[in-house]
Amino acid sequence: RRTSWTKSYNESMKSEVAITQTVAKKTKDDVMARAKDKLDQDTYIERLSAEVSRHEEEIALTEAQLKEQKKQSVEAEKMIRETIEGLDKLANEKKRLVQQWNSSVVALGQRDQALAAATKALKKVQDSTKDIEIE
Repeated sequence: RRTSWTKSYNESMKSEVAITQTVAKKTKDDVMARAKDKLDQDTYIERLSAEVSRHEEEIALTEAQLKEQKKQSVEAEKMIRETIEGLDKLANEKKRLVQQWNSSVVALGQRDQALAAATKALKKVQDSTKDIEIE
């Protein structure tokens, strides 16, 4: 009986050892699979972190460019305003000079008429003087 019980016990132990080995192998396989998954996740996270850093650098560069473009736009707008003011001053000066020119032309015409009238009067006086001398 004891041998039978020992045999049964040995068989039971072999069976439990086999089950334990199977469970251990399965656990080991699971641990290795999880380790590989963790490595894959770590690699993915590193890649994403590098991508985030690259995008942050691109954003910083774009913001710097935008700031510079805004500054240039402000300067260009100032230059345009100054140019418009200069053109307005030139237009006003041109208008003033044209008015002055027109006034001068009118005054010159009046002087020409006065000179023509004076010349005509002088001619009459000279003619009258000649007529008196002839008589």
